[in-house]
Amino acid sequence: MDPDDEHSLTVRDATHIVVPDVIELSILAGVDNVDVVEQLEGATTRYEDLCRRGGVSDFADARVQVDARASALRDRTDAVETIKRDLRDLTFESLSNMVERLIVRTTEYKQKRGTEPPIPVDLKAALDLDRAAQQAVADAKEVLDRADALAQETAAAFNQLDVEGAGLNARFEIAENALASAEKTLTAARDKQSDEQLVKAETVAAVAVEAAEANVTGAEAQLAQADPDSLDALLANAKAALSRSVQDLQENEGRRKELEIKLALETERGPARYADEAATNLEEISIRFDRIKSQAAAARLLYEIFLKHRQEARQRYNQPFRDQIERLGRIVYGPTFEVLLGDDLSIESRTLGDTILDFDQLSTGAQEQLGLLARLACAILVAPDGGAPVIFDDALGWTDPGRLDRMGAAISTAADDCQVIILTCTPDRYSAVGKARTVTI
Repeated sequence: MDPDDEHSLTVRDATHIVVPDVIELSILAGVDNVDVVEQLEGATTRYEDLCRRGGVSDFADARVQVDARASALRDRTDAVETIKRDLRDLTFESLSNMVERLIVRTTEYKQKRGTEPPIPVDLKAALDLDRAAQQAVADAKEVLDRADALAQETAAAFNQLDVEGAGLNARFEIAENALASAEKTLTAARDKQSDEQLVKAETVAAVAVEAAEANVTGAEAQLAQADPDSLDALLANAKAALSRSVQDLQENEGRRKELEIKLALETERGPARYADEAATNLEEISIRFDRIKSQAAAARLLYEIFLKHRQEARQRYNQPFRDQIERLGRIVYGPTFEVLLGDDLSIESRTLGDTILDFDQLSTGAQEQLGLLARLACAILVAPDGGAPVIFDDALGWTDPGRLDRMGAAISTAADDCQVIILTCTPDRYSAVGKARTVTI
């Protein structure tokens, strides 16, 4: 042994330890120690054997493996329970039969089905087509909404232009009437005095002016002899009045010319320009309106096609359900019995002869009977595909005895196609069910 080395050993009976030239020891084991050592060696051997058989290195590794095994057992138990819960009362054999029937139905459907539209290659492709169709419907609705909004804006603009056009037409008619009145006045004035007569009158007026000027000269001579200050004041006032009158006359003349020019523009060019602009705008708006109308018609056609196909698809499963309800209901109510189903397959109304009543108007007993018939019809429809039995818990409590006999016959008829289980504390209520088997609990 090297310095600082340690060595441990078990003393079974006697052991001698010798350190040359230093020490010699003799160790004797006790009487009970031999048995303990044998037990220890046996336990150690068994421990090593168990570790080897268990494929572990030591106790800690064995503990880890035990925990892993417990976890695996729990997972297996949970899986078994999940399988039992999912299968419920189905067996692997019945589940296999259902799969085979579905394979046969799928094969027959592919053979009978047309080639248009083509069947999607898989579920993902079908879901993609469905999402694309829904997106197309949403886009069409959005286009339709925008078209409606644009149509409303177009209608409002058209109404505004119509109002403005009406105003322009009114102003144009007023201008035409004013022009006609002016022409009529001019014609009437010429009828009274011709242009030649006016020229002659002007000549006479010029002679009169010359005479007046001569008179003024004479008057000025007389003025020199009269009071000049008073005459100057009177003359200055007269000139001021004359100047003001001339200025007023010029202003009125200028105003008259402005009005004539404005009237000419309004009567000749203004309304025509407005009318041309209005016609151009109307034509543009009409083109836009026709385009939007075509888009709206296309969107509406697309919506109607989708609605039609959706209704047809809904009718394919609505009608068989209704036929089964009416087949069972005619046993209870007679040959004139009919029902109307809503979009959610609920019964909306019942018809007996010429009497049609909404479901809410029926008595409690009648509502209970129709509900039971609907459940029987549903069970019959799903029975070929391995549907579950239909169970009633003490039903028909509001049904009169006369109707109970017929309801028993309807239940017995439905039992030919599906399993019907009735739980009741009053078995006499179902005595009319001819094919019933009673089990007392």
